Amino acid sequence: ALEGVNSRVVALERLVQQRPNEWPLHEGLARLLRERAQLTGSPDDLERAEEVLKRAFEIAPQGSGPAITAARVSLSLHKIDDAEKYLAISTAWKILPLN
Repeated sequence: ALEGVNSRVVALERLVQQRPNEWPLHEGLARLLRERAQLTGSPDDLERAEEVLKRAFEIAPQGSGPAITAARVSLSLHKIDDAEKYLAISTAWKILPLN
């Protein structure tokens, strides 16, 4: 399982580098990093996922973004207040087309 996640992380990192302004790719990378952290128990991937999500929020159009993924990562890091903040944000957001 870990080998599979590692290869998907590498592939998605390449895509993020090639298309740095597509926030859903950043969100996908953060999801994979969280998945790998669950397999390994290492907090490093969770911290990196937070950084990747920060960038995703910076480039996402107003009213959209990876709020649910950010809530999941926050919960994994036991940052309950942050998770609640992201869940509250997500209730008001909608899916917007990529530009």
